[in-house]
Amino acid sequence: MVLFKNAIECLKDLDSKGYCGQDILIFLNNYLLAHEKELPRELVLEWLKDIALCHTRMVDGVDSFVQLCGLVANMFRHKLLI
Repeated sequence: MVLFKNAIECLKDLDSKGYCGQDILIFLNNYLLAHEKELPRELVLEWLKDIALCHTRMVDGVDSFVQLCGLVANMFRHKLLI
């Protein structure tokens, strides 16, 4: 639970500094691809799918901070299931 709160606080900090939600998604995607060999394949695939869905919603105009919080929640949920 502490890690989840830390992740949300990190998002709040990035948002308050003016970072664009799509820039954060690009960073997450690139970081994940650079470290994919260190994680279970199923988890990497689920996280990439979550990032892609979040990006699609952002392009459709849905609030980026809310989408990023949902993305983090889904990523934690998948981590717990795998």
